[in-house]
Amino acid sequence: ATDSAPDSWSLPDGFTPASGVITTTIGQVTIAIDPDDCSLKVSRHMDDNALIVQSKGPFFVLMRAKGQIKKNYYIDPYDPAVPMQNLACRSVLGWRALAQGLELITRTADGQRVRCKCVIDSDTRVDFALQPITPPDFQVIGLNIAATSNENFYGLGEQFDHTAQRGQRRAMQIEVQSDLESGVNDAHFPIPFYISTRGYGLFVESWMPGVFDMAAAHDDTVFTAFETQSLKFHVFLRKRPMDCLQDYVQLTGRPAVPAKWAFGTHLWRNENRDQDQVLADARAARDNACPFSVLWIDNPWQTAYNSHVFDPKKFPDPKAMIDRLHHLGFRVVVWSTPYIEKAVGEAYDKAKANGWFVEGDPFRKFGQLVDLTNPDAVKLFQGLIHNATDIGVEGFKLDYAEDVVPGLVGSALNFGFSNGLGNKAMHARFQLFYHKTYTPLLPADHGFLLTRAGGFGDQQYTSCVWPGDLDSGFEVRGEKQGDQLMTGGLPAAVVAGLSVGASGYPFYGSDVGGFRNGRPGKKAFIRWTEYAAFGTVMQVGGGGENHLPWDFTQYGDSRFDDETLRIFRKYATLHTRLFPYIYSYAQQAHDTGRCVTCPLGLYFPDLGKHPDHDFMLGDWLLVEPVVTDSDTRRVIIPPGEWYAYDGKFIKGPKEFDVQVKLDEVPYFIRVGALLPMLDKAIQTLAPADQGIRSFATDPGILFVTAFPHDGSTRFSLFDKGTQLAMEGKGQTIRFSVLNPKLFKGYYFIVNLGMYDTSNSTPQIKDMTLMRSMSPGSCTDCYTWDPAGKILMVQTGASQRQFDVTIAPK
Repeated sequence: ATDSAPDSWSLPDGFTPASGVITTTIGQVTIAIDPDDCSLKVSRHMDDNALIVQSKGPFFVLMRAKGQIKKNYYIDPYDPAVPMQNLACRSVLGWRALAQGLELITRTADGQRVRCKCVIDSDTRVDFALQPITPPDFQVIGLNIAATSNENFYGLGEQFDHTAQRGQRRAMQIEVQSDLESGVNDAHFPIPFYISTRGYGLFVESWMPGVFDMAAAHDDTVFTAFETQSLKFHVFLRKRPMDCLQDYVQLTGRPAVPAKWAFGTHLWRNENRDQDQVLADARAARDNACPFSVLWIDNPWQTAYNSHVFDPKKFPDPKAMIDRLHHLGFRVVVWSTPYIEKAVGEAYDKAKANGWFVEGDPFRKFGQLVDLTNPDAVKLFQGLIHNATDIGVEGFKLDYAEDVVPGLVGSALNFGFSNGLGNKAMHARFQLFYHKTYTPLLPADHGFLLTRAGGFGDQQYTSCVWPGDLDSGFEVRGEKQGDQLMTGGLPAAVVAGLSVGASGYPFYGSDVGGFRNGRPGKKAFIRWTEYAAFGTVMQVGGGGENHLPWDFTQYGDSRFDDETLRIFRKYATLHTRLFPYIYSYAQQAHDTGRCVTCPLGLYFPDLGKHPDHDFMLGDWLLVEPVVTDSDTRRVIIPPGEWYAYDGKFIKGPKEFDVQVKLDEVPYFIRVGALLPMLDKAIQTLAPADQGIRSFATDPGILFVTAFPHDGSTRFSLFDKGTQLAMEGKGQTIRFSVLNPKLFKGYYFIVNLGMYDTSNSTPQIKDMTLMRSMSPGSCTDCYTWDPAGKILMVQTGASQRQFDVTIAPK
């Protein structure tokens, strides 16, 4: 049937002919659809306000290629050169009520009919499913969402140019980009999910090739399209935009949390000469008082790809080497890929004979790609992995697995998988099978998988995202140098971490100093170190001879010195000390999916500012790293009162330029903060021999930096028991340690800069023992620095409560 011909088709039983706006309300959510133009409105009513998400015109369109398309042509929704005909949803023919929503039968401009189910799952989530009724005559389904002038968008996976997505057009698959240094668009983690700063999220549940136009072509429309003939998508509705992540991970899987030791600093070389060099690097780290917890052995280390057997010429006794590294307080991670090289021998021959390699893979850089959708192939590959785990390896750097692409420059590729899916459905899904293969071989709660490619749902297996090979300096993504556009260095590293964090992957670590173009210069290495110290995973290594901060040898234009080592030690120590703070938020991230490092514009959506490199670490630390060669940095201070890195108090909102010394990074602590930190003497988070101070062996005293004001703060520690509390009222501040479990005592460092202490001396009373505390006591003592307005109070390991009263002298 067409619009110009009578429609003799009858509605199925139970459907009512559409007339007037069709609505259904369940709880706080209302769905409204206008049958005359297929426009959609979803609203949630909260606190006398409504959050409204609506389509721009018809909420979906069907698209088919115009003209004759040659055989094996790749219909790429991202490619503007593919001529497409749009067939918008023209009207709703009929509808019926469902227990939790409604179902529609719609008609497009050329008479195709599509069934649409709209289900209100909860007050925060609405599910949609589009399915053709008549034999489909289209290749692509698109969605139209209205965009307001003052909203921005976050998510869509790993990006390298901009953290906020308004005005961008993002492919959901690898695309050739020949003028870029890497040759492709580096869509390693294409996640079809975004968050609007107005408070809604959209997740398109499709593995197929797709594109998101984030108000780029039209500033009032977000348009997304996927090569598919049926489509599921979900709308999340939240008062606070970042909370949409909770609905997303509830649907796709809760993020894996790395082992505790993985939150310490990691060390690696691009290539290790031999076993002696590995042990010498570990020993040098301890001798130079640099607190490392993890050591990677990168490629090449094996007898062949991927035997997972140490090359005996380089590593004559790998078990003894790993045991020695464990004694020194290092956990060991090795490099791996999803291929088997012919030189592996028996395992290769068996896989070849049984057809356990992926069919049609034209790349094969490290051998043949193992079909990890086949359970028998998985068992074979896991047998090889055991060669490493059986001698003490506890983590893997999982490289590559980007071979599976839907097509190249208009030509379809035909990969074959045991699960029956083709490469179009597996291009961002194969990595899940790859990573899932390693997970059961790692120690429970003690393993670590660093990965560089994945899709939605893979956050259940990926411990940490690594962005691959970035440039080694201050290069900006797309910056032109000679005939090439640069992949990007430090600025791209920051953007990548914030963008994946807003896409359901809370844990991230770039190579400190980058990889491409050799060893970094001193300044780039230091600025990268300062940024990484405020992230979840701080890993040091990359291209060139090494990134060892104590190696002062001249390598081309790169030379480190005593200042490099001093600054690195300062920030590696800070990163280790921040472990209780960061790991507590890591536990929350598993439950809620929330970013541990959250883009400033997503955390403070009402601020209306969307910088690429500014972020909140948890709820109390604002970090604005220097990512250029300039020492001048524009800082943005959100509303509220903040304590600056240079000791000053600032009241926001405010913007200004600062001059940043080489050993400084602009960070700001929100007044009201409780920041739990480790003793600065701790050298590693992993178990270690006596003589090496280890958190795992002896956590010692917890240091709590407090910035009180009128109001209350409660911080739940990662040990799932201890709670720190602070409540300020007038001139009295009450501090509490509730249900203590892990630490031997608590040392409060209280900054009273917000209080007038010019004519007063803080008085301390132990409310647990109902006695005044006196300076110099062995277990309970305090000191007062009137010039710095810093009060230091130490308590024992038991549950305690004490009051600080600022009374006149």
